[in-house]
This record gives sequence, structure tokens and C-alpha cells, in this order.
Amino acid sequence: MTPSEPSTPPASQHRAPVQRRLSSPPRSPALLSRLMKLDYLQQPSPLKIITQLTPPTSPEPAKPSTNSDQSIVPEHHSNSLVCSLQKQGRPVLCKDSVREENIPLIIACPFEVEVARDSANRPQLFGQGAWSKVYRATVRQWNTVSSASSPDSILTPPPSPQISASLLVAVKSPLSNASQTVLRNEAITLSHLTRTGLHENFIIPFYGYVTSSSSLVLAPVQLSLSDHIDSHARLARAQLPQRDYANPVLGLGSWLGLADKIITALAWLHDVGGVVHGDIKPGNILLSPSRSSHDFAYDPLFIDFSSSHILSSTSPVSNTLSALTTEYAAPELLSPSVLRDPLATAETASDVFSMAVTLIVAATGELTVYGGNVLQRQYMATQGWHVLDFVRNGDSGMRIPNGGFVEKVVQGAVGKVGDARIPASRWRDLVRAIRREEEQRRETQDG
Repeated sequence: MTPSEPSTPPASQHRAPVQRRLSSPPRSPALLSRLMKLDYLQQPSPLKIITQLTPPTSPEPAKPSTNSDQSIVPEHHSNSLVCSLQKQGRPVLCKDSVREENIPLIIACPFEVEVARDSANRPQLFGQGAWSKVYRATVRQWNTVSSASSPDSILTPPPSPQISASLLVAVKSPLSNASQTVLRNEAITLSHLTRTGLHENFIIPFYGYVTSSSSLVLAPVQLSLSDHIDSHARLARAQLPQRDYANPVLGLGSWLGLADKIITALAWLHDVGGVVHGDIKPGNILLSPSRSSHDFAYDPLFIDFSSSHILSSTSPVSNTLSALTTEYAAPELLSPSVLRDPLATAETASDVFSMAVTLIVAATGELTVYGGNVLQRQYMATQGWHVLDFVRNGDSGMRIPNGGFVEKVVQGAVGKVGDARIPASRWRDLVRAIRREEEQRRETQDG
């Protein structure tokens, strides 16, 4: 696919373009989803890894399935990897050739895109980050030639029999040559996660990678958690009476609902996806309207995996920590020795810390986290294990009272040493227990 401008990620669909399985063929998508939700979303106990993580050490061909909803396409005479594609609404198991090297397959975008332009013929932007610009684009046509056997190990889904010509997508394109490697690594992570069960609930829909421009094509979810927090903070400053200042700007019920959902997403990312995000903050969480009744009316989706890495991978990943937003980064990532280490990466414990700071900001409404000037904020970030004390001394500190629900949720996640921070799966269970406690308290008051 060759977009006329640097490309961006496409609009979301229910299913990923490609799903890879390393063992027996999956059951029907609806049944698999129900089973996994029962096992993961509703039960508090930690979940075992459901899928083999990328890269595989020895891909195995799929065994014949007795499931009537699936069929087997004849295999190629080469090394093969089972992938689950969607064809006419039904899953089809096929075998696509791969290189012999132990390199994760990247999902190639199956269609061409055209970047949208304004009245002055300038490319329309969704936004810009440290490594890339994200353009607004539309689908132009479907590619029909697979690049599965190309030197870059790109796996391309077959063209769909139907596609809307007006499908809106987002195209994330590198700002420089140095950014190309970062975006290709991000494509590897997104391809891996897109082949992981329940990905549609927790990450931005990923349509694929464009080799010619080193671009990612994603779904255009336009509301970020950052924007959501900011709008509620402005409303609170303008309208809410003084007595409400002891509650999060989102409201206590909505804040606890948000905490439940984004910590559940983090537990999935770590325990099921086997991925460290590396740059969690409100701007890297998008909000999609929820179809279920819940105290928080949106489903959070992780975006921007440019600082991520796959825990099982042995391939080195470049140090991208210098691009982190300092105030949200775990303090151990801000030491000069770590920033100078070319192979230094974030860990699961640093993701937990960043998520805690994100929740603190969702309570206070202060997106800069700390008060003071830039240098003061950066210093406080290096002492981040004192974040609750620092924030309480700020203008919105009354929203995090001692012994309150916000403190109960985040205090175990902001310890100085990574090992002292609560793992995401246990944190999810803790938040659900706190939510039940708050619901009982409200019922008692109303009764």
C-alpha cells in the first residue's frame, strides 16, 4: 500500500485483520469471547497466558478441527504459521509462508489510503507526538498482492469482498529517519497484540503497517482520556460548589469505574498480551463509547506503543525513554544512567506507577500532575514515590483526602522500588473490592 501522505492507523473493526494461533484452531469467535470474558473479565484471580507470545520458537502447523465453523486452506510447501482470517463473516484457518529467522510477523495494511486535505490542500492532522504525526485519511482501494514472503516478514490479510469507500482511518507516519525504526517496532507490538484474545476491548484497532512509508494504519478514535479529564476539570472550576471538592473531578462513582476499566486493561496487557506499554498517560488512552451499563460510560483503549516491548522477545529494542512525559514516568526511568543506556526499557512495575499517576490526575483534574514551574515539576517527578504528598500540597489536593478512596486505590502502586508496587492483576481485584465497598456505602446512605 502506498499512501499519498505518511499513513496513519485505520478505523476499527470488531476483529483484527489477522489472528495467529500456534496450537489448535480457535473455537467460534463468539464462544471464545464469552469463555475468555468469564475467565478474565469477571473472575478476580490472575489469568494464565492464553496465547503463545511473539516471537515463536518453533511454529507448529494447525491440527485439523472438528469445529463446523472453520475450514482449512491447503498449506504451502514451506515453513508455515497458522493465522485466523475473516472471510465472508466466518473464520478461516490458513497457512502463510514465513521467513526462517525468528522474527515476529507484522500485519500489512490490506488497503491503500489517501490522506485527507483541507481547503488549502494541507494534510489534515489528528495530532503529533515525539516520533510521528497522525494524519486523517480514507481508504482508497484494497491491495490484492500478499507480501507474506517479503524480506520484512509482512503478513497481509486477503482483500475483503466488501469495503466502504469512505472508511475513515488514522495514519501514523514517522517524523524522521530515526523514527522509522520506532514505528516498525510499534508495528511489531501491535501485530502481536492484535493476534491476542480480547484485543478489541483494550487497544486501538490496528489495520496494518505500510512498508513503503514506515507508517501505521489505525482506527480514528478521537476522544482521549486527557480531553475527558480536562473538560470535567474546567466544568468543576466553573460550576461545582465547594462541598464537591473532596471528590474526584469525574465524580467518585465514575472515577472508580474508570480505575476498574483501565487497570483491567493493564492487567490484560501484562498478563495476557505479555507487553509493557512504557508510556502510559491520559493522552495515550482513548475513550470509545461503551455499549454496556457502567459507572464510567467509555471503554479505554491503549494507543502509542512506541516505547513498548514484548516481554518474551529476545530482540533488542532501542531506548525511547527520552521521549516520555516526565511527570507520568516512574522515577527509576528518569535517572541519567537509565536514560543513557541504549537498551534500557520500561517494565511492568513502571507501567503500574504511570497508571497510578494517570488516576491521580483523573481525580485532581491537573494534567501537569504537580504544581510549580517546569524544573520544579521535573524534580518532583524524580521523587515520584512522594506523589501523593506533592499533589496534596497543590491547588486540587483536597480531592485526594487522607484515607479516602483515591488513596486506597493508588497508594500500593506508587512505591519507590518496583518490586514494592502491586501487580496489575492484584490491583484490578483491589479496585473491584473498593468499588463494592463504595456501592454498599451508597446503598446504606440511600436506605
